[in-house]
This record gives sequence, C-alpha cells and structure tokens, in this order.
Amino acid sequence: MKIVVGLSGGIDSAMSAYILKKKGYEIIGLTMIHIPSYDIKKAEEIAKELKIPLFKYNITGKFKEKIINPFMDEYMRGETPNPCIMCNPLIKFGILKEYAKSLGDKFATGHYARIEKENKCLFIKKGLDKRKDQSYFLYRLTQNQLADTIFPLGDYQKESIKEMAFKIFGIKKVKE
Repeated sequence: MKIVVGLSGGIDSAMSAYILKKKGYEIIGLTMIHIPSYDIKKAEEIAKELKIPLFKYNITGKFKEKIINPFMDEYMRGETPNPCIMCNPLIKFGILKEYAKSLGDKFATGHYARIEKENKCLFIKKGLDKRKDQSYFLYRLTQNQLADTIFPLGDYQKESIKEMAFKIFGIKKVKE
C-alpha cells in the first residue's frame, strides 16, 4: 500500500513517514509550497534520508485566495481569525489530499490526533499526549476527508517522538 505523507520538514511529519515506512508501507513524501519563500530543504533532506520520493505541490495562489485574503479581511474588520481552522479542511485535507490521491492509497500527516470508526462514522479523537493533542484543529474535517487519512502520531507522546527523531535524523536534520 502506498501512503502519501504530508512532509513539512519538521519532526512530526518526518516521524510519521519513518513510522509508516518501518511498518512496511511504501511511503511518498508530499510538500506543499504555500508561500513563495517556503523553504523545502529540510523536507528534501528527510526524504533523502528515508529514501522516499518527494513531490512538491505549489499552491501559493490557492493559499492566498482561500486563507491569506480571508484572514486579512477578518483581521482588518477587527476580528481575530484562526487561519489553521480554515487551512486544514480547505488546503491540507482539501487541495493537498486531492493531489495525494493521485500518488497513493492513503494520506498521512504528523498531527497528534486519532481517527476511530463507530457505527460506520469516522470520528476525530484526542491524541494520547494530552499536552500536544491537535484534534481541535481538525474538527471541520468531513467524513470524506477523514476517509483514507492516517495520523500515525496519535498514539505517541511528543517527548518520545523527539527522542526517536534525534536518534534517527540527528539534531541538524529535523527542525522543531
């Protein structure tokens, strides 16, 4: 089975790819370029270290249209928008996941959350690390967006992921 991992170059996405590869899956890295100056060097280094292909997907125009412009409009009206709440359903699990479907069977990210199925419905559950839980950022995801999605870090503590990353990649190759 091919699993496409959203690979940012950080510890969490790197370890998601590593854990899934260790479980025997064929891993494909996918980095989204969402702002013109986005640096993908760390993602490239991690993909090379893990011996996985890395695809780059430039979505700067869509990101500006769907996230930056609405954020700025709300902010200028004196509101306090949270762009992550919109980015996850529209960008990461919308545009990026759609592209990922053309590359593999499932899509994984480094979020500290879990997906459970109850009565034919998928539910986002808190990650086991209560201090790092990210389920609340994902509450707007639909059943279709949750289908074929994996959160490999949901069953881990952040500290153990950091320790594993240090042993596997070394301190210089993975950013926090």
